[in-house]
Amino acid sequence: MGSAKIIVYKKILEKLFTQELDPGESINRRDLAEELMVSISPVNEAMAMLETEGIVQTIPRKGTFVSMLDWRDLMEILELRVAIESQAARIYSGEILREQKDQLLRIAKEVDDESKNYIDHVYSDIIFHYSLMELSGNRHLMNVFSSVITKSFLLVKRVMIDEGVADGNAPHVDLINELMDANPSSITDIFYKNLFAGKQYLLNNKNQQPLKGRIKSSSLDYVLSIMKGIKE
Repeated sequence: MGSAKIIVYKKILEKLFTQELDPGESINRRDLAEELMVSISPVNEAMAMLETEGIVQTIPRKGTFVSMLDWRDLMEILELRVAIESQAARIYSGEILREQKDQLLRIAKEVDDESKNYIDHVYSDIIFHYSLMELSGNRHLMNVFSSVITKSFLLVKRVMIDEGVADGNAPHVDLINELMDANPSSITDIFYKNLFAGKQYLLNNKNQQPLKGRIKSSSLDYVLSIMKGIKE
């Protein structure tokens, strides 16, 4: 049953990344079960995972819907990832990281493989960051990380689509090498550079419109001030 749940989970993510499902769109659980030739149980389990991550929401007597997206969600989640991944790195830096260096570099090279399609790249990237987080041995950091990692990729992808820009990525091999030589005070800057690489369009285009399909009314100026605060 566990494998069926993961199959359903990945299929829904694929539909989201390819825009087969859009923010605010309803998801019929029984139709999805029929499409994937599984029972309703793994569909419900996959939906529970996605709800925990804030990717879908279920409204009683109305159904399950893809969550609406907001610029503030993107910025706050990236900001949170910098904080928790940096703290985890302070725990595993040193001997723990040195012992795992070769394995991490192998995973990093897979993420940096430009021949991968976007979906495979996302899965590789998630595995890479999970592998780093697990080295900390901190269950509470892992729980917070698990609740935001997938949604952060979905939000970035949606911004790319809506704004017609290409996402950029700092080489993950460089991240490992920089962490090997890092002192605690420089770790936050290292993760900021990695997570915000290629996303300067968020700062450069102040006249940008909100994400399409958005129902909230947060100000882009507010978001820009958050990013400038991080950089300072």
